[in-house]
Amino acid sequence: MLVQPDSKIVVTGNPGLSEVITVTRLNPNGSPDTTFEGDGTATIDFGAGGEPASGAVLQPDGKIVVGSAQAGVAVARLNANGSPDAAFGAAGKVTVDFGAATSGNAVVLQPNGRIVVAGQRSGAANFAVARLLG
Repeated sequence: MLVQPDSKIVVTGNPGLSEVITVTRLNPNGSPDTTFEGDGTATIDFGAGGEPASGAVLQPDGKIVVGSAQAGVAVARLNANGSPDAAFGAAGKVTVDFGAATSGNAVVLQPNGRIVVAGQRSGAANFAVARLLG
């Protein structure tokens, strides 16, 4: 969950353990923000898995970055209006393949705008970190 500077609330989820992640933006009074993807909810489909969103960050320009463990460690970036950011990866999505079963645990934004994702590779002692160009 994120609270934007304008007090709007962004919530990520994985309804019914489907392959789709939802990103919903609410007005400060709790009603859906219909300026966000038309009905207040954007969907992200990484095409495999059923893993929930593992984190989200808000960029200074209002874009929303969502991390997930779907299909490896996956990251999507949405424009401020909820549409996929076509300038980020393929259709707004990037998948990082660490070569083993990986679960994403966190996504953060560095002060220089770079996106950092972290996760765990198959085994408790193995971790994976990747920094993406933002």
